[in-house]
Amino acid sequence: MKIVKFAAWPLLLAPALAQAAAPPPSQVFDVYYLAQSKLEIDSGGDSGDIDGDGFGVRVQLPLSASGFRLSGEYQTATLDDDGGKIDVDQWRAGAGWLSPGALRLGVMAEYVALDLEVKPDGYGSIEVKPDGYGLHGRVEYDALPQLQLYGQVGYVKVEEDGDSSDGLEYLVGAAFSVNSWFGLFADYRVTDLKDGGDELKLDDLRLGLRLTIGAR
Repeated sequence: MKIVKFAAWPLLLAPALAQAAAPPPSQVFDVYYLAQSKLEIDSGGDSGDIDGDGFGVRVQLPLSASGFRLSGEYQTATLDDDGGKIDVDQWRAGAGWLSPGALRLGVMAEYVALDLEVKPDGYGSIEVKPDGYGLHGRVEYDALPQLQLYGQVGYVKVEEDGDSSDGLEYLVGAAFSVNSWFGLFADYRVTDLKDGGDELKLDDLRLGLRLTIGAR
């Protein structure tokens, strides 16, 4: 019996040893151009939209091979028309989990902060800085070894001085790996926030470069 118990230890320890010997999960860094950033406002029956472009950075940091990961994002855009300009900045920091496999399902929670600075021609600027949270469901699919498709749908709520806005957010995209550490991606995100009869909608088309550190 002692021999059987002794021989069984390698079998019992194998999963832990395999996990310890596994390579660390890859870290993903994105730099992107906002090819189009659009802000639509509907307030009291009056509506309008303004668009422009900008840039952003994003990072995904897996905590372990189990699927837990952290994420962070910053983007800024300048929108303008004949009436003036609006600078729109976004900061996001989140944590989530994705299942393993070629088809991955997961959830994510994040802190969301917006900074909208309105600069009418001939007048001083007006700035609003609501912040809050987002809760999202996410799916990723490796359609090909080099091609990943992904989508996300969730709920976002932000507020400032007791005045809150909330609504749904959608994201769809694709990433193509040129090699194990470098790739390209494109995605489109819509954030639709409502406060009573008022609505603020953000549409962003993002085209970027992806650097994967730790890939093998």
